[in-house]
Amino acid sequence: MPIPLTVTRQLLQSWGAHHTYNKWIQVAEMVAFSANRTNCAVCTLAPVNALGGMPLLPVPWNESLVTTPLVAFQPLGNHSSLWNHSVPFQVHRITGCLCVNKSNDASDSQTYVGTSHCDRTFPAPTNMPESETGTFTGSNLTACLARLLRGTISAHGQDVYWVCGRKAYHALPRGWYGVCFPAYLIPPMWIPDQIPSAPPRRRRSADLATLAGGSSQNWGKNQWPPERILAHYAPASWNRREKISGARGPIYNLNRVIRLQAVVEIVANTTATALRLIATQLDETRNAFLSVRLALDFLLAQHGGFCAALNLTGGTCCFNISDHGEAIRNLAAGLETVAHIPTQTWEGWDMSWLDWLPNLGWVKGLFLLLLGPLFILLIFCFSVPCLLQSLHTMTCNMISRMLRPQIIALTREYQPVPSWDEPF
Repeated sequence: MPIPLTVTRQLLQSWGAHHTYNKWIQVAEMVAFSANRTNCAVCTLAPVNALGGMPLLPVPWNESLVTTPLVAFQPLGNHSSLWNHSVPFQVHRITGCLCVNKSNDASDSQTYVGTSHCDRTFPAPTNMPESETGTFTGSNLTACLARLLRGTISAHGQDVYWVCGRKAYHALPRGWYGVCFPAYLIPPMWIPDQIPSAPPRRRRSADLATLAGGSSQNWGKNQWPPERILAHYAPASWNRREKISGARGPIYNLNRVIRLQAVVEIVANTTATALRLIATQLDETRNAFLSVRLALDFLLAQHGGFCAALNLTGGTCCFNISDHGEAIRNLAAGLETVAHIPTQTWEGWDMSWLDWLPNLGWVKGLFLLLLGPLFILLIFCFSVPCLLQSLHTMTCNMISRMLRPQIIALTREYQPVPSWDEPF
């Protein structure tokens, strides 16, 4: 929704603004001039979204402005067409100078527009004339407010708005009731207490090139984050000439699966970082575009705004830039959460032989209690035959070693006896 700057050039010049063709700078100068400051920063709000715009700041009309000579013009009937095709602006709630009060007791009271508070309040006039011609000059506040309220007076190029509570209407509808006061609308600006001594810090992007090619960061001796795994293990390879060990061993394949897991996490983190950078850039582009559109409306306010200057009507003039930055950031965070793997810590070799047993409390204890004696019994049963065979062999060897010298001695002392048939 375009938000025109409704402060006229004559009013800005009377406030001390010097830039003739840039009303945005004129208003900023006016704020600094009203605060009697020469070296200061003037801050302002920006549109939150394209539909609602930003809350404007009313500048109430005082008695001198209401009674200033005004140019009369032919009114637009009851302003039904203007009311049906316009949207009230959001404004800050402030106290006005001169309010017009119309109660809901009137017979034509149908639409509540809001309630404002003023220093002086007048009842809404009745029996107002349909039109005026020429230049109107009056000192009666009631008569002046009546003609402004009726819309038969062109007040400073029709830049007057009726502020009713938190809303400002360019023309009040027929059958309205509430409390409103005439005012100009300007962007809300303020002067901070002190000016920053240094320029704002520029955004620095992380160097993502080191993530895929290995990082130079030093980790703990037993800590293995994805970057260290990626830098330590080479990609998996296949040697088709090796008939048996072509697929390598299980440990080799497991390490490559772990490396692939680390690659997926690093790619997911890099993608999430890129999505966040894109979301930030889109937010900045969106804000810059809305600011440019707002500035164009301000600069072309005397021609009816940007759309009127280009003769754009209906849906051609309306635009909406969806704000999906937060949704993109949430998706990036979800991507990192899904792919995240806690840093693995090497805790040495685990040589426990009983970890394969299920943890069933007292059942596990009973099983271990029975398993010990059974295991000892099995070892004894398998060892007894071996022990008996060894004992038998050892006994035989001992007997053989003890009898062998006696047999040799008997053999040496033996003398053959001559036969009786042999001669002497």
